[in-house]
Amino acid sequence: MISIWLVGAGAIAVAHAKVMTALSIDFSVIGRGEKSADMFTSETGMPVETGGLATALEKRVTPEIAVLALPISDLADVALLLIKAGTQRILIEKPGSLSIEVLTNIREAALATGCLVSIAYNRRFYASTQELTRIVKADGGVTSVFFEFNEPKHLLQSDNYQKEVRQRWFLANSTHVVDLVFHLCGQPSDWQSWSSGEIAGHSSSSRFAGAGKLDSGALFSYLSDWEAPGRWGVEIMTVNHRLILRPMEKLHLMRHGSFEIQEVDIDDALDSDFKPGFFRQMEAFLSTEESELCSIEEHIKNMHSYSKMANYIS
Repeated sequence: MISIWLVGAGAIAVAHAKVMTALSIDFSVIGRGEKSADMFTSETGMPVETGGLATALEKRVTPEIAVLALPISDLADVALLLIKAGTQRILIEKPGSLSIEVLTNIREAALATGCLVSIAYNRRFYASTQELTRIVKADGGVTSVFFEFNEPKHLLQSDNYQKEVRQRWFLANSTHVVDLVFHLCGQPSDWQSWSSGEIAGHSSSSRFAGAGKLDSGALFSYLSDWEAPGRWGVEIMTVNHRLILRPMEKLHLMRHGSFEIQEVDIDDALDSDFKPGFFRQMEAFLSTEESELCSIEEHIKNMHSYSKMANYIS
């Protein structure tokens, strides 16, 4: 029997556990403190082995597969510990780390041991995304895309998040949108970006704009202003449709010859019963459906673009 560990006992771990239970997966939960463990058990009915990962590895055989649902500051250290212990497949909650150098260390360690490391970007697996992908394919591909990743500024001033996470909020949160765009439409190949302003909690920038060409041949542009009201959104154009994800759990479209925006009927039962995207993401991870998952290699490549967009590099 394959050994699977869910490392973490917070809210995201609970969401993963509900999916794994529904998929009839036998897994162990490794936590650290008693408070989060009690909450997890109350929500799921499952016991948690407390004391942290290092203690669990001393007591038990290294798991073949691990899902990491931890605070951002803990993800990289735990991933490296598991890779060096011999774990062969790891799903790490986004963004894995706020540092390209640390992510590179994870990649190199994984290459040395043959470990498959994926970053959990669940919006790739929304029912809305799945249907959008089908329509784009039928239409012959993406011709252009516009997206926005506006963020509520009160989150950047909340003590619920560590200071370093708030200072790199684009990486910690907004990359959900940008990862999806790059996954669906292609990687930037010839482009410019601009940023300006600052906001309490995020000093590098508060307004973002950019445009250029993707390696698929499609054109792209984006505009976000964290000092103004707004929400996430993606608009993908094809020769037949304007496909709109706003909110991203829903799919709307506009057809040629009409200005009417219509909601597309999608089967989103799994996104209603579980945290959206988590069920299909777990299925893909456990079946090693690598083409849909974000590999550590792809994520590192994207991180360079993210840093440019957010003015995290000079």
